Amino acid sequence: MIMKKRFLTNQTIFTHTVFKGYAALICLLMAYNAYAIPESFLELSPSERHQLMKGDLIIKTKDIKESTWPEVTLYGKIETNPLLALSVYAAYDYQKNYVPDVTKSDPIKHITPTDVHVSYERDLPWPLSSTKYTTGNVVSKLSEDAYSINWYLVHSDSIADTKGIAFFNRYKNFTIFKYKTFIIPKTVFAPLLKNNMLNDLKQSMTKIISHIETITTSSPELANSFKEKIINALNGIRVYEK
Repeated sequence: MIMKKRFLTNQTIFTHTVFKGYAALICLLMAYNAYAIPESFLELSPSERHQLMKGDLIIKTKDIKESTWPEVTLYGKIETNPLLALSVYAAYDYQKNYVPDVTKSDPIKHITPTDVHVSYERDLPWPLSSTKYTTGNVVSKLSEDAYSINWYLVHSDSIADTKGIAFFNRYKNFTIFKYKTFIIPKTVFAPLLKNNMLNDLKQSMTKIISHIETITTSSPELANSFKEKIINALNGIRVYEK
């Protein structure tokens, strides 16, 4: 009896210890998931991460044989959650109100609830005139804390092709924004305008990020209306059809 009691006591202690171990592991995994570091953040060097956390934009370029302009990857920090950040960014009919040099942004066609063709008009720097183009734009939910939007060219009077994708990933209480694109221009002035393109992109993204942060804090009702559109689109509703 004494040996049996001792065995039961030891078994109870062992079971309790294992249970505590699993509980600690679960808590650790929950904490890790709550503060999981996005891959886009890990792609940066320690010094680049430090710059990003201060609010600076990080720009990387890669030469591609198809174009005189490089592939551009930009990283930024947005002081709001990923869903709201994407929602303002992908409010197509609102973009003309704040995106630099864009004078028209009209959703014209649904391919699917999440794939929308948008017609744009944009002012270009001298010696170029304004341009008209249409892109397809596809929003996706990658997880509860990660979203993306990718775009492709439908037609344009000034570029031969363009593709890109932007990621919105939660990190702590803000969003890590990664934007990647390439453009194949038609103009013979393209080599001369390479630096202008990079500067314009940086200025545009700075203003876009700033506007997203402003809208989500100072105009929450407007931001939430954009969020509702994204949620409805992800649920299969064609939000731009009358």
